Amino acid sequence: MLHALTWFLALGLILAWSLAAWAFHTVATLAATQSGALAGGIEGIRALPMPDWLAPWVSAEWWPVVLGSLAELGPFLDGLLAVLPTLSGPLSILVWVIWAVGAFAIVVLGGVVSGLIAHAQARRSPHTSVVGAAGSRLPAR
Repeated sequence: MLHALTWFLALGLILAWSLAAWAFHTVATLAATQSGALAGGIEGIRALPMPDWLAPWVSAEWWPVVLGSLAELGPFLDGLLAVLPTLSGPLSILVWVIWAVGAFAIVVLGGVVSGLIAHAQARRSPHTSVVGAAGSRLPAR
C-alpha cells in the first residue's frame, strides 16, 4: 500500500511539474514574441509621475533621479527587447530539457523512497523464510 501511495505521490509531482513547465513556457514564449513591439517605447519614461503609494516612503527629489537612470538604460533595454523574439526557440528547448531533468529526478526519488519502504518492511519482519532451489526452507537473512 505504501508503494502505491509513493508512486501516486510521484505521479502527482510529475503532473504539477509538467503544468508548471507548460505555464512557464507559455508565458515566456508569449513575452518573448510580443517584446519586439515594446522596443522603442522607453523614451517617454521621464514623464512618468511618482505613484501615490511610493510618495510617503521616498522624497520627491528622488523620483526624477530614478527616471533619469532608467532613461539612460533605454538603448540597452531597446536592444534587449528587439532580440528577445529570436530567443523563443532556444527558450523552448531549454524549458523542456529542464522539465525532463526534473521529471527524471522525481522518478528516481520515487524509486528511492519505494526501495526504502521495501527495505524497512523487510527489516521489520525477520522471521519470514525463503524457499530454496531444492524446495527446502532457508532462514531469512
